[in-house]
Amino acid sequence: MSLFGKKLDSGTVTSQLPSTTRVDEIVAALIASNNDSSALVQKAISRALYDIGRKQANLVVSANCDYFQKNARLEKAHRILLLNVLNNVIDLRRDELAADVALRVVTLALAEMTADKEVVADWQQAASSVLVSLGVRFPDEILSELLKRFAPGAVPHYFIITTLGDFVSNNALAVVPRLKEVLARVLPVLGLVRADPMRAAFAQGLGQFAEAITHYVANIGTAAAAAETSAAASASGGLTTASFASDVYPAYEILVSNWLQSKEAKVRLGTVLAVGCIAPVLAPEQLVAQLPKLVPLVLGMYKKEKELLPITQGLCLVLAGAMKVAPEALEPLLPSCLTTLHATLCETPDAAQLGSAKNFNESLRCVQTIGAGYSDTLVTFLLERIHHKELKIKVGTLGIIRHLITHLATPLEDKKGLLVSGIKALTGAERNEVLRVKLELSQIIIGMAAHGYLALEGGEALVEFVIRNAAIADDDVERWQAAQAKAKEKDRDAVSPFELRTISENILNLATTTIDQMQPVLWPLLLEFVVPVQYTPAFNMLAKCVGHLAGIKRASGARDYMIDFDRAVNLPKPPAIIARFLVMLCAPHGRTSGWLHMLTCLRQLGPLLHPSICDMWDAALPKLQAYLEARKDDESQLDQSVWDELILRLLSETIKVANDDDWLVQLGEALYAQLLQYQQLPALRRVAFKQLGLVLQKATHKEFLRTKLTGMLSTVKHTDPAERTGCAQGLGYCGTTHLDMTLEALAAPPRPQAGAKSSGSGSGGLLGGLFGGSKDKSSSSSSSSSSSGSSSGSDKDGMALTVMLAYGYVCTYAQPALITSRIDISIMNHLKPQLVKLRSPLAKEVMMQTIELIAAAMHPEALQKEYVFKHRDDLLRQVLQYIVPQGKDAKPHEVTGSMRLLGLRACTTLAALDPPLPDDLLRTLLERVVTYYALPPAPSSGPASPAAKAPKGSGAKAAQDDDDPSATYEAIHTLLAMLLFKQPTVDCLICIFQSLENWAVSREAVHRERSIVSLCFVLRKFIEIRKSAPAGAAPSTAAAATADGSSGSGEAAAAGGFTEAGHCLALLIPRCTDPVLVVRRTSIQAIQLCLYIDMLLRDPNADPSLPLLTVFNDYRERIGTDELNEQFSCIHEMSRALAKLVTVGELPELLLSLLKGLTDHQLPSTSGTCVVLNGLIKARGKELLVKLPALVSGLLQAMPTIANEQTLNGTLHAVRSLAGHHQLPVVDLLLGQPMPHTKFVVLSFQALCKDKQHVMGVVSYLVDIINTQVSTEERLDPKKKANALFALPLPMAATCALGEMLETDELEDIVAEHYPMLLSSLLLRVGTANGTADDIASKQITATLRQFLDAAQDAMVQAAMTRDDNWNRLSKPNYDATIIQIASAVAKSHSKEMPAIFNQLLPYVKGNFVPQRIVAMTVIAEFVNHCRGDPALLGQLVNCLLGSLVDPVVKLQALRGLGNIVAVGAELANKYAPTVLDALLTSIDDRLEPLAREAMAGLAKLFEIVEEARMAPVIVNLCHRIRPAFEKDNDDIRAAAYTLFGSLWRFGSGSAQEAFYEQVHTYLPSLVLHCNDVSAQVIVACKQALRQLVPLLHSQPLQEVVDAPQLDAHRSLDYGEFLNDISMAMIESFPERMNSYVMTCCDFFKSEWNLIRANACSFNGYLLGNLPVDKRKASNLNPTLVSKALIGMLREPDPAVRKSAAEALSLLWSY
Repeated sequence: MSLFGKKLDSGTVTSQLPSTTRVDEIVAALIASNNDSSALVQKAISRALYDIGRKQANLVVSANCDYFQKNARLEKAHRILLLNVLNNVIDLRRDELAADVALRVVTLALAEMTADKEVVADWQQAASSVLVSLGVRFPDEILSELLKRFAPGAVPHYFIITTLGDFVSNNALAVVPRLKEVLARVLPVLGLVRADPMRAAFAQGLGQFAEAITHYVANIGTAAAAAETSAAASASGGLTTASFASDVYPAYEILVSNWLQSKEAKVRLGTVLAVGCIAPVLAPEQLVAQLPKLVPLVLGMYKKEKELLPITQGLCLVLAGAMKVAPEALEPLLPSCLTTLHATLCETPDAAQLGSAKNFNESLRCVQTIGAGYSDTLVTFLLERIHHKELKIKVGTLGIIRHLITHLATPLEDKKGLLVSGIKALTGAERNEVLRVKLELSQIIIGMAAHGYLALEGGEALVEFVIRNAAIADDDVERWQAAQAKAKEKDRDAVSPFELRTISENILNLATTTIDQMQPVLWPLLLEFVVPVQYTPAFNMLAKCVGHLAGIKRASGARDYMIDFDRAVNLPKPPAIIARFLVMLCAPHGRTSGWLHMLTCLRQLGPLLHPSICDMWDAALPKLQAYLEARKDDESQLDQSVWDELILRLLSETIKVANDDDWLVQLGEALYAQLLQYQQLPALRRVAFKQLGLVLQKATHKEFLRTKLTGMLSTVKHTDPAERTGCAQGLGYCGTTHLDMTLEALAAPPRPQAGAKSSGSGSGGLLGGLFGGSKDKSSSSSSSSSSSGSSSGSDKDGMALTVMLAYGYVCTYAQPALITSRIDISIMNHLKPQLVKLRSPLAKEVMMQTIELIAAAMHPEALQKEYVFKHRDDLLRQVLQYIVPQGKDAKPHEVTGSMRLLGLRACTTLAALDPPLPDDLLRTLLERVVTYYALPPAPSSGPASPAAKAPKGSGAKAAQDDDDPSATYEAIHTLLAMLLFKQPTVDCLICIFQSLENWAVSREAVHRERSIVSLCFVLRKFIEIRKSAPAGAAPSTAAAATADGSSGSGEAAAAGGFTEAGHCLALLIPRCTDPVLVVRRTSIQAIQLCLYIDMLLRDPNADPSLPLLTVFNDYRERIGTDELNEQFSCIHEMSRALAKLVTVGELPELLLSLLKGLTDHQLPSTSGTCVVLNGLIKARGKELLVKLPALVSGLLQAMPTIANEQTLNGTLHAVRSLAGHHQLPVVDLLLGQPMPHTKFVVLSFQALCKDKQHVMGVVSYLVDIINTQVSTEERLDPKKKANALFALPLPMAATCALGEMLETDELEDIVAEHYPMLLSSLLLRVGTANGTADDIASKQITATLRQFLDAAQDAMVQAAMTRDDNWNRLSKPNYDATIIQIASAVAKSHSKEMPAIFNQLLPYVKGNFVPQRIVAMTVIAEFVNHCRGDPALLGQLVNCLLGSLVDPVVKLQALRGLGNIVAVGAELANKYAPTVLDALLTSIDDRLEPLAREAMAGLAKLFEIVEEARMAPVIVNLCHRIRPAFEKDNDDIRAAAYTLFGSLWRFGSGSAQEAFYEQVHTYLPSLVLHCNDVSAQVIVACKQALRQLVPLLHSQPLQEVVDAPQLDAHRSLDYGEFLNDISMAMIESFPERMNSYVMTCCDFFKSEWNLIRANACSFNGYLLGNLPVDKRKASNLNPTLVSKALIGMLREPDPAVRKSAAEALSLLWSY
């Protein structure tokens, strides 16, 4: 027979299966259980059926069919699951299905699909999928069956038509030849379809039919090959779309005329897509006739529907079909099509809607389709709309144009000019365009560039547009960001100026470097944009692009490389280009990357710009590039001022090489013209001023010089610090060669512009106008500092500031021979009268900067001759008034950080001039300057501000943060050094000391630190200056006399040494123990320097390396400790050195002055002072009289009021002295003090330790109290309303006292000597302190034990205590676990002390206090582990343990100790084995589980070494006794049982081999199952046991499994993989034992743990599934029994068990 009445293929015979097999039952059970309540189990069962179906597809499919047949009322959810299984199996094994099985499936699927007239999507769709899948193999048969259920003239079931559509779509090549049969059934009933869901289904099906036809025709060759094996072979020849035109047209008419107007959106959308699919199948004349009606209908749907994708897809198909057969028919419809599509494309796709982006792309395809045939119409349409006022329409139109330019190259070839013209018109009005439009235009332009558009007329304008966008300024970016931050509603599609600028730069770069056809467009066009200031932000990119193009042209020798600038009127002239590049090379925003591009560009343009400079530039510019490259990775290494000087040098060399005065004038004119353009770019104006000044320096045309000098002063923005400085420097450069002309210009600067307000009401010239208005209060108000770039002054005021600063730079750069003759008349006469009239901080800053420049210029080294600047003192006094104002009009709050720095620098420069400062001015200077030590410290420490290190005369404003005064103190040090340099006398040194004295003893640490650091600096500088004086010369020839000509008294006395050394040392000594480390170390260094100065003044050849001096270096290092006692020890030693170095004449003054240190604000300093005093005067003080109770009490009460540490130490010394006479009474008095002990009681106990003669007696007394006194009492607990244990005070006090004493170093020797006694007592105290109502006693003994271990320096015990939370566990009930670790560590580190410790503990084994017995027995039990080399001690320990078994309190510890005997070695362990084994064996089934666990653990260890003969008789009995423990609830018991079982491996090779071999096989499944236990320790025990026992089975496969890394103790186990591996190994090695293994696993189906039951299911599945067919008979297995048991597990309550059962059953597919 054949399927469906036809002959079967030879490959589809029905598989022969027994009528009833085990796998039948398994599959049936899985099918029945598939509808499990757990989704996880459902998935597992479905997967199991699928796995079986992969091996036996016919069986699973047939079983499913049977189940459906027997269970007619099956739940729908169950049906869906089974149908999905069928579908998955058929998809995988479709070609292996037997024909009769396929018949049953088809019948079943059709029945399921049509069983319910209503639509149940999940159910019926699953059945439909089965049919579609089978249709791949049986297309003709499935189609026939579907058509049988599609009665002619009757509307079929919903899923009949949907299945037909899916079926035809999936099998187009095989089914299309018979598609007319389908259409013959479908077309007649279209008019009868009324329900909207059915209409949607029919529309979808018709669309799929049409798509199949199109696909078939497109692949006609493949279709013919497929038809040869199909029943429709005869009908497939010569099929085209025309073959179906007459068939689909009636359907088309119904769809368009009726269904397209349906009220249901789903019907309409499905219909429009179907119509789109049908349109290409219609005959050309039919399509042409329908287009005028169809297209408007489709377009009209855009306004009605929410979902547009089906409409657009349908429209695209219609347009494509029309373009293919009759494009002219579309022409009248184009306006409406374009209008609709354009509106769609002007909407931004919504990312939240799945089809929005697809619809957008489909719309572009529609427009592209139209453009391929009607490019004129399309371009005209789009260009009309790019000027629309509405943003989204404009942006959408530009997006369409961009798409067309890149996708329609050929159709748009003749429209390029039109498009360029249209886009150009839009770019011309870009100032009114939003950023989004500019971005779209930029993207269009790069598209045009790649397709040759920009070479046409108008392309240059588009290039300019891109450059304008690349030139967006940073200010515009920041303003946009600020506006966005304030905006309440954020625009997701907003384009930022930064984004537009970045994209435009990339476009310009890409067009230059990657598009070859753009080179003729861009060269030399880009040079037009180099000079105009509006393109400054894009200059870096322009330089890069121009350099790239010029480099290509120059390297290739291109004809168009050389440019005739006279003819190229739109290009800037060469001098303008050079000027622009040189200015931009100093622009701060350029930095290394931009400057590198500029240098490259200049080098490539060299031959174009001037023929003479080319060679010089080719040599110099690469050097500049190398300089930048070396600093490219770290721009912080690039000094802007250094770079500016390099560029100025380049300009100078360029002028020199050019050697052309006319060209130089042109260059100057270009610089000046560009200077006028940089109105909003002060940084560029600064550079331009400097470079213009350099040009003027080289120029010789007087008229040119006068006009430009005037122009510089008239064009500068005087209130801007950068411009002001640049202009002043430029004027200074000019003054180098044209001094008088420059001074004339400064004396008569141009008048301010008309209408400018004047802030001065008086006369007095320009400077007088600025400073003379004393009544104008506004002039004295605080204005912004120089760094702010703003001022409240008028133009006239600003002019005065510039002129003032220019005078300073003129002095700096003028020729020395000329400036000395002009300084008084031409400069100071203008400046000096105005000094006192300055009001604004800005004016004062500029004046101080000017004074510094003038003073530096007047220095003899600068002038190269001796010169006295007579205005020096007056200027200095005025600068001091600026920075430290005094008087009734003083306003200190106006002094800024930058003013301080500028003032200090000016003072330093003035002080460097001859002669030295007079005494009164010197003292005034110091008094004013040191007031800066009161400035608040910086918020965070860091290096000095770079501003403080700026070179003199640099003109740069001090960028000093007022919150960071570090630069101020650096400037003060520089000033002090200069004062000493000019006057290296003792008087000057003392003057500086006196000015700093009050700051050195301040309460504020920062004041002390600053002053001491300054003192040390001054002393070091004094020595440096004195030693640098020529041999035999006076200390300072130039400064031998003071300003009034008198000799310095201090210097006259210097021959007798440093007469003020005592006073200076007394100032420094208290600071040696200052709380601040820097102060301490610096003070000792200063003392060392003072002492050396004393020697140096006595003997100029004094050696600083004398041991008495160099020892202070050691003191300075040692004083770095934070430990006060070490500091005092260091100071005490230093006092000895001082006693040897301080002279007799200086000592009285030192001692008298040191008395002040005793009242120092810092207590450590008072103590340090006291130590030095006691070191210098040894015999002071008397002993106190002893009166015990009252005196001890009085001393303890007095201690808290003692502020001085040394006095407190004396008090503690008194207590120690009293204890020396009355040891125990004093100790009792101290123990009677309230708990916890106060600080002073603790110090008293610790003071007793310093008495080495009596300290042991105190320790013994405290230990006796701890060991013998009752430590607790039972009384009512008020909180719990019940009796509880409370710790008694005396043992607690003794414990604390012992701990406090152990903190001292003096007890270390006693601890080492009496280690056993102290350790034993403390461990016993741990026990007696545990279990009280509060844990105070436990905390105390914990602290004392810590102190003991620290004193003993017992690193091993301390390390043990840091593990496993041992310190905290001492106060917990399981404290004995910590005692074990302590005992172990002690035995390892103090093995020789074990007998002594045992003897100390032995009396307490049977003591009265239970905790002491537990602690003693715990330590003794652990000591057994460490007696390998001491048989005598081992015997004592074992006897003690055996004797303690009768004490239930310590029986657990005794058993543990007996088990530890294995550690002593086999020989000794076997000596005691009989007794120990008997003791342990009697307890393995003790009713108390801890005892049983301990006994088993002990036996497990003992079995490792015990002789085999002792165990052979009892090994089987022992296995039986262990077996119940395998399934105990207690995890510890189970782990111990498996560990013990594993330890029996040693007895598997002797006389007990055979018996034990059987036991291993018996318990092997249990071990495997518990390798995935609920307890981690059980898993580890089972892994270890497997590795121990498997070697006894002599199975190489099993051995390889257990040796795998995944069975390592603490590695995670892939349990499924492990079961698979071990089951195969067991099958290979012991096939005859499979029945035993499997049945043992079945026993675990009743385990109390769900996990073990699940493991048993899985293990059985792997055992049976991996068992080869040829070994099954020999194994004596009963698969039926096992499979039934597994099937029964499918009904287990736990989902995990059911899941494992299903997975196991899937492995039994071959049974």
